[in-house]
Amino acid sequence: MISWITKISIKHKWITLSIAALIAIVSVFATAELNQELVPDIEFPMTTVITLDPGLPTKEMVEKVSIPLERSIDQADIEGLKHIESTTSKGNSLLFVTFEYGTDMDEANSKIEEAVSQTNLPDSVRNLPSLFPQISQNPQVYPINMNVMPVVSVTLNGDMPVDRLEEIALGQVLPAISPIDGVFNVNISGGYSDKVIVTPNLEKMGQYEISVMQLVGILSANSFNSMEEVENFYLSSGGLKLSDITDVSFGPEPGTIINRTNSNPSVSIDITKEAEANTVSTANAVVEKLAEIEESLPGNLSFVVIMDQSEYIEDSISDLTNNAIIGFVLAIIVVFVFLLAFRPSIVTAVSIPLSLLFGFLVMYLSGLTINILTLSAMVIVIGRVIDNSIVVLEVLHRRMKEGERFKDAAINGVREIGMPITASTIATVVIFIPLMFVGGIAGEMFLPFGLTIVFALIASLIIAVTIIPALYSALLPKDEKRAGTPREINNTWYHKAYAASLKWALVHKLSVIVIAVVLFLGSFSLMPLIGTSYFASMGSNVLIATIEMPRGTDMMTTYDIVLEAEEILAAQPEVIDYNSMIGVSGSAMEASFALSGSSNLAQINFTVDREYNMTDVTEKISRLLEGITEIGTITIETEDSAMAAMGQSIEIAVSGNDIGQIVSVADEIAVTLAGKADITDIAVQYADTSSEILIEFDPVRIAELGLTAEVIEALQMELILLEHGGAISSVNILGDEREIYLSPVFTKIDTVEAASALYVGAPFAFQLGQIANIELSSQASTLHRLDQKNSATVLVETSNQDIGGVTVEIQEALNEMSIPGSIETTVGGVIEDMMETFSAMLIAIGLAIVLVIVVLIATFRSIKKPIIIMVSLPLASIGALIALLITGKTMGVAGMMGVLMLVGIVLTNAVVLIDVVDQYRKKGLSVYDALIRGGYTRLNPILMTALTTMIAMVPLALFGTEGGLIASELAVVVIGGLFSSTLLTLLVLPVLYAITHREKKVAID
Repeated sequence: MISWITKISIKHKWITLSIAALIAIVSVFATAELNQELVPDIEFPMTTVITLDPGLPTKEMVEKVSIPLERSIDQADIEGLKHIESTTSKGNSLLFVTFEYGTDMDEANSKIEEAVSQTNLPDSVRNLPSLFPQISQNPQVYPINMNVMPVVSVTLNGDMPVDRLEEIALGQVLPAISPIDGVFNVNISGGYSDKVIVTPNLEKMGQYEISVMQLVGILSANSFNSMEEVENFYLSSGGLKLSDITDVSFGPEPGTIINRTNSNPSVSIDITKEAEANTVSTANAVVEKLAEIEESLPGNLSFVVIMDQSEYIEDSISDLTNNAIIGFVLAIIVVFVFLLAFRPSIVTAVSIPLSLLFGFLVMYLSGLTINILTLSAMVIVIGRVIDNSIVVLEVLHRRMKEGERFKDAAINGVREIGMPITASTIATVVIFIPLMFVGGIAGEMFLPFGLTIVFALIASLIIAVTIIPALYSALLPKDEKRAGTPREINNTWYHKAYAASLKWALVHKLSVIVIAVVLFLGSFSLMPLIGTSYFASMGSNVLIATIEMPRGTDMMTTYDIVLEAEEILAAQPEVIDYNSMIGVSGSAMEASFALSGSSNLAQINFTVDREYNMTDVTEKISRLLEGITEIGTITIETEDSAMAAMGQSIEIAVSGNDIGQIVSVADEIAVTLAGKADITDIAVQYADTSSEILIEFDPVRIAELGLTAEVIEALQMELILLEHGGAISSVNILGDEREIYLSPVFTKIDTVEAASALYVGAPFAFQLGQIANIELSSQASTLHRLDQKNSATVLVETSNQDIGGVTVEIQEALNEMSIPGSIETTVGGVIEDMMETFSAMLIAIGLAIVLVIVVLIATFRSIKKPIIIMVSLPLASIGALIALLITGKTMGVAGMMGVLMLVGIVLTNAVVLIDVVDQYRKKGLSVYDALIRGGYTRLNPILMTALTTMIAMVPLALFGTEGGLIASELAVVVIGGLFSSTLLTLLVLPVLYAITHREKKVAID
């Protein structure tokens, strides 16, 4: 059948080549239309549930909000539910719900929303949106979606008030960016206007028996035209002025998130794209438009690009393309060296771009995108797509040297090798079928990777049996197409060396088998030295400094610390740009959902020049920053480490019911692990405690005073105002309307006496102690729960790439500790995802082997020969593990993917070799003669296909490019595995064949 297709292709070669050219042209246009993304479109199976209630202390928030929500979600019978984690602080509950990959998240989120809506929660939770318009719904379900990640983040900064910067961003930037094709949303944040801040002096207010609510009522009923009018406003006819009982100042309201870039005030502008839009084209269009806008900006204003996905994608594509070109050139050089003929080498070279273009065409039709995974797949497959063409050209070239005319050589050659190359291609294709069943992020990422390879390989087989013979026919002069005098072939030094080695192996069969078994078993002793990891670093050059001051620290104190840090960063030649956010921290996810920012938190993201070593810079900056505050903490981490799915963090969950026991065990674990090698940082997250004023209204005393339910409700709102502050009036300053903001005062009350003496209520004021029971209690400021149990988390950071090895050490240390039976410890984090993925990958490799065996049994109509061929797989593991050891890489998910690919790749040579041996035996040769002749005949194509595949991957394995980091580990595994498998297959398989096909040997010379 295949030879018939080749015959038609040669007979109508110009039609064949015209069709090929047309498809190639269409493929070029299709390739240009492919969306360019960072990674494949991944749906993360994660959802958060945010609930706010400013009036509830932490313990009540847990009992009345977090626990009921946890139970409701757990009892909703949602398929694929994995973990429910909660972090609860005063007035704030954050649930993090994770599912198995592959879960229908639309259905899961729908069930979560239904469960949340049916949960019995305090009325104050359900009514909160009516009191705070900025909260649309409470609780709120927030699915984790990659599409909400900005494609471009910039800041508008300069020496100008931040409210003016925000005005320019809203008036000039937003209208210009929003209409750009592909832009979904433009979010402007960090802008604020300075307000008149009124901070009550509780002691003086108590002297005059004035409540905060009375003060609010007086101020809100009046209008002001200047700061002086506010300060000098008379509260009573007795001459009491506002400034007598409050401090009046001008500045940002407490809880404001302040944004600064390169030591200047700034506002952030985040641009997200539509789900189907091209990341690169959208980001480039946005950046171009920003450059146009910048020219028209007033003063010294400028944009600073904080993040541009297109830069990383384009750099990755450029690096991978360069690797592809180098690999392509090296592969063609290998072909030329073996064939020593220009035309066959050129014809073979055509198969690479055609296969890739046809692959891109099918990618376009299948809806795949160009990203670092699919492009890496194309680079990796360069050496493989040429294999079929090499085998076809080599057999055609050899037959012509043996005296056949071109047409006969082509048809008979394809008839000779059509079955083995088809079988080996199908075998390589079917190994990717199990990827559809691999769970975890690896399955999500590598399925498009596998499909890309499949498309290219199928195209390469079609090209090898149609276009390659037709093109060779078109380029070959007529006189060379005629039958000629047979010439001596395959008489090179390596043919002679191989023939001698093979004859020795067939005589010393037991020695060959023993050597192979020893090498195979010995290679696995290298695993402890190699180690295991999850994903390689993406090579980000962004560092994140997180500043955390004690709770209750005012905004300006944190602001001053940030200014000192900025001064240090500005003096470092390694730092290109830095962006500071005061009032928020990336490590405190709930801060972004709270009613306001956290005045004790700040985060500085800074970009490092790629010429410098990131580890050295991280250590240097950490040393410089650690001395600027004695009461707070400053931590530095890479942007990679901040990505939990890809990071190096190992999490030890300590769960139980007794919080005291949990905290004690967590601290003990941290102390035990602190002395371990390779552990760079240990942090314990548990129930922090702080002194807190607890207020409980007394119904009896309330009734005695004759207070109505409406008054009690107003008092509850007053307490929230005292704790969080809020806008109460406005003032006109130089033509600008500014809000008058009441500063929160509860943070200044630290005794029961002070709280009891606090005057509340309006229009008549009375002391809080008259209507409420008040106590000072040590309360948990933050409580963590895991799967409906109280928990603490020990976060372990390691510099060792061998995450698996470090985890084993940690588990051994835990086993040696005396941990109470009521406390459960679970090692998770990245290791949990890694072990699940490794398990799934091993199952996928097992299924791939089964599928390949089925293909081989169908091909050879025998069980014996497929089993012999499959021996090449363990031979590949020898080189794969040695290659990882030599290059200093660990066995990660990408390496496991390389092992999966080896299942198909290494079988090609074995199939080709065993098939030709069978052909010679059918011609009457003995087993011994058939093995010698077959090995001699197939040596060239076996070496050529193996070398082209390996050499084409060398640039990817050696060059530490951004886009090649994931594929580098894979390339190392394939190169090493194919190297050992090729060398040993040429000797071990003939020996096994001879053992299983015993005949009397007849030696030939």
